[in-house]
Amino acid sequence: MTTIPTSATPRLLPEELLALAGDHERTELERYRDLAFRFLAFSSAASRLMAALGIECEMRLSGLLRAARRLGLEEPRAGGAIQPAAPAVTAPGLISSLAMARGALSKAMTDAAASQRLYVRLGELGAGCSLGHEFVAIARQKQAELAILREHCLESGAWQLERRRA
Repeated sequence: MTTIPTSATPRLLPEELLALAGDHERTELERYRDLAFRFLAFSSAASRLMAALGIECEMRLSGLLRAARRLGLEEPRAGGAIQPAAPAVTAPGLISSLAMARGALSKAMTDAAASQRLYVRLGELGAGCSLGHEFVAIARQKQAELAILREHCLESGAWQLERRRA
């Protein structure tokens, strides 16, 4: 669904859009790094998947930095666009049960869906500048990320069967 900009639609500067995207992507990166660590003892496959999704976040951050430079925004404002990721608050404990794994994967899917919606909206807001297509491309990547997480959840249904047999 595309939103038609109106006079009530907030007008954000390109550097503000980049700041929002950069802050969000750094949060996503830390979340996936944390999940990769938390899944280590329970499922190496899930841990590797979360690490790979974190690497995708790093690549998007690099792309946002290139976009900022292309627009002549190499020096982001304080608290603004693309800066090194700060450590996030660590989620509690390693995943040690099927229930914890399901909860973490469910939350990861919810967060990925929200992230995809954010980038769709940033694409709409950035349509007036050269950033719109950047955000639309990221929204597509986020949609693929969500599909990968859903597929992993379907495949991880085998965890339950394997654990019952053991």
